[in-house]
Amino acid sequence: MTKHFLAVCLCIVTLSACQSTNQSRSEGAVNQRGPVSASRAGDSQDPALNRRYSSEEDQSLRTVLRRAQQALRGNRTDQAADLLASANLNNSAVELQDAFFRLSAMVHNRQGDAQGASLALMSMQSPLLTDVPSFLNTCLALGEVTCFVRAQVLEQQRRGKYPQAQQDRLWLALLGDATSPARPLTAKDLSESQSLETQLAKIQTPGNTAAQARKISQRWYDLRTTIASAGSVSQAQHAWLRWQEQHPEHPASKQPPTLLRQLANLSPPKVSVLLPLSGRLSAVAKAIQDGVMVGYFADLNLQQQASSASPTVAFLDSNTQGAASLFNQSLDNGSDVIVGPLIKSKASDLLEAKRNAAFNGTNSQPSIVLLNQIANDLTPDQNRHVYQFATAIEDEAVTLANHLRALGHLRLMVVTNGETWSQRAKKALKDSWNGPVADANFQQTKEVTNVVGVAMGVDASQQRRDRLATLIAEDLEFLPRARKDLDAVVTFTNSLESKALVPALKFHFAENLPVYGTSQTARGNDLGDIAAFQVTELPMLAQPTELTERMADTLRLGDSSLIELYALGLDAYRLATWAHWLKNNSAVLPENSVIHLHFASGNLTLGLGGRIHRKLNITTIEQVSKYRRIRGS
Repeated sequence: MTKHFLAVCLCIVTLSACQSTNQSRSEGAVNQRGPVSASRAGDSQDPALNRRYSSEEDQSLRTVLRRAQQALRGNRTDQAADLLASANLNNSAVELQDAFFRLSAMVHNRQGDAQGASLALMSMQSPLLTDVPSFLNTCLALGEVTCFVRAQVLEQQRRGKYPQAQQDRLWLALLGDATSPARPLTAKDLSESQSLETQLAKIQTPGNTAAQARKISQRWYDLRTTIASAGSVSQAQHAWLRWQEQHPEHPASKQPPTLLRQLANLSPPKVSVLLPLSGRLSAVAKAIQDGVMVGYFADLNLQQQASSASPTVAFLDSNTQGAASLFNQSLDNGSDVIVGPLIKSKASDLLEAKRNAAFNGTNSQPSIVLLNQIANDLTPDQNRHVYQFATAIEDEAVTLANHLRALGHLRLMVVTNGETWSQRAKKALKDSWNGPVADANFQQTKEVTNVVGVAMGVDASQQRRDRLATLIAEDLEFLPRARKDLDAVVTFTNSLESKALVPALKFHFAENLPVYGTSQTARGNDLGDIAAFQVTELPMLAQPTELTERMADTLRLGDSSLIELYALGLDAYRLATWAHWLKNNSAVLPENSVIHLHFASGNLTLGLGGRIHRKLNITTIEQVSKYRRIRGS
């Protein structure tokens, strides 16, 4: 039924787009654009269905639409769909066409067909304020969060109420959205994007309602950014209180979402950090430990100012004990959260120790933030408060794939060396990429020019020349031609190898192709030749905060090769506080919901457990090098 009804809608849309509007009918109608009360879907008194029409066709169509509306009021959705499928929109009044698509959107939403509802809403020429609930449901179902927020704000303004359930749903949508713009939405943005949000902007609102809605919506985004970027839960709590003081009249301050209220439900956790503080990885562990302490002291200072309880952090040397012993010692310390260890085998053993331990309910179990990503066979309930966090190169590759796709690139050349991390990055990119990829893989730097030529089809061009010369038995003057269909180059190489890529591209007349790399490309000195390369980078370097700048200055991280590990340590501490808070407040966090946090090592996505996904910033090597020079001086 849904597919048939959607097909009918498509045919009607095509037909109505090709015909001229019957102006005589629409001009004689009374314009009633004011807001109309709508207690539920299908109850709105559509002005178009209460008007008189001169033609028999319009009168007949109005009768069918009225019957469909009555069917929706009686929750007879299939009957309403059948009636709409039988409707004839040929040469009908514009108002009746809009009424048809209005009812169609309601039917599709009830049938769980958000795409069909979107098609119907986009087909309306003059949407009304009473259509906002349909936009709400459709935008939320399609994941169009900016449209959903705008529609929710308009609906609340229309009714003058901020129900708790609506506030909670709005805030959860914002927390779970990684794409909402941080900058204000302008009228130009809306006019350039043919989307549900564009259609929503067509709704005529009384007075300055539209301007107020834009302002309120932007404040919601500002609040989301404020909380997501705050750091630990203590910092988020402090940021939320400041925001309320600055915006006392905002709906979020008047009727706070439950999760924001729960920030007051804060009990500083006891954290055990398991690191190889002795042995061959001690330098790595020391960098992570320093990062943890930066986060801890920031919280300690804040708690002392507020005269409230402070978190506690204990470090255990994972190089001198087995995982079971480390787990038991953490329990003896009364730890709410266990962070670490670094070694993958010990991380697996730690989960095994957790599985074999006896607890009185889930809440008595410590949350675990593994500084690694492993495969495990824990049940969903056992895995509920286990987080896997690492600065993996795969995250950078996926970030690049998403960025290049957003730019509209279709065909890539991927340059890799023989190292494991480079091959892993290429696999992650290809797994996230649907378009063609030309491989340029080398083992030694001197091979770069040759493999780039092969990937660009120069070798094939030479072979065609040789076959033609043999065929005509004459030597030919010939300049091999490289392929022209590539959109961009992605290089998973270090800085020295990336420098060799510049003359190789120039030799094959591809110097105008944009080149993208990872943070590995940006690590090194004298990077002027590749300054324009765009790379994935830690927010700590691409978009530093006051705390990360202070950490870089204090620890002299400007030219440190371990800077990712300092960021990892800082974020591990922050994640420990969030893991503890999520467990304590899991009752008010819906299943499968996620939270996006903007941290030093990346924009992180986490829920109640499982792997933490990391998205990095995109910047140029020149910008990264400039920042590191300043911090290292």
